[in-house]
Amino acid sequence: MRHAGIGHRALVGIGLAALALSVVSACSSTSRQPAAPVVTPASGSPTTPPVPPTSGEPHRERERPEPKAEVRSTGTLSPLSTVTVVSPVSGRVVSVAVDLSTRVTKGQSLAEIDTGHTVVRSPIDGIVVDRRIDVGQSVALGGGSSPAPTLFSIAPSLDVLRIVAPIDDGDLVRIAPGMRASFTVDAFPGRVFRATVQSTETVELPKGHSIILTTDNTSLVLRPGMQVNLSISTAE
Repeated sequence: MRHAGIGHRALVGIGLAALALSVVSACSSTSRQPAAPVVTPASGSPTTPPVPPTSGEPHRERERPEPKAEVRSTGTLSPLSTVTVVSPVSGRVVSVAVDLSTRVTKGQSLAEIDTGHTVVRSPIDGIVVDRRIDVGQSVALGGGSSPAPTLFSIAPSLDVLRIVAPIDDGDLVRIAPGMRASFTVDAFPGRVFRATVQSTETVELPKGHSIILTTDNTSLVLRPGMQVNLSISTAE
């Protein structure tokens, strides 16, 4: 009986030892499993994914603006041609018989100078567009390289007037004879007048070139010297 009891306890101890050994083996097996890899972002790489665009519309190139269909400028009205009147003698002006916009005929008296009561007469039929003398003023003949001073300027007609307008070099290439234009003058607010480009071949100005236009003035509403605000249509 003694030997049998000892054998029984020995078997129990062996069983407990085997159980402990299996638990340790299981723990060791679990500890040897590979750990999940740790991803480290490369230097300079974004740590967050880019935000997708919120709009569903495709990207479009920015459209270039269309070239403007008109060219704007300012100018001055003037007659197509004029005749200059100068004094035939030196002396003091005694009287002046005409003023601006006076219609005159050839041979009509314009002024009188006290030297032998000399009368200055109009050389043509036309309209006085410039007067540069007053009663009491002294006038002199030109001499040497000095021309005689102008007393009057007379235009044969004001039925057609000319507009001279400065134009930038970049706009000059877009303008051609025959193009239509419109303009306004301060003397007639809200009223629009018409003109036509006649020439772009003019002398070069310090800040570009100038062009010449003409406008019908059979109503004689417009006068030389008026400033105009001009718009030239280049869409034709």
